[in-house]
Amino acid sequence: MDQLLKEIGDFFNQNPKGFFAFVVFIFGIILFGFGKKAPILRLLLGDKSVFFQLFWGAIISLIGIALVYLFR
Repeated sequence: MDQLLKEIGDFFNQNPKGFFAFVVFIFGIILFGFGKKAPILRLLLGDKSVFFQLFWGAIISLIGIALVYLFR
């Protein structure tokens, strides 16, 4: 477990683009999962629809995953 945490820490320290990608992924997951309880997140996208909350959350999460894969 310690080696895994060390590897994750080294990844974020040596690769700031990977950290940015991880933040994008986490934002997408938060938007996807908690958008209904945090309407300000939906308003950031100019939208009040739950469908589009799920849509944009999924799209942003996929972009984050693609960036993490690209910058690994």
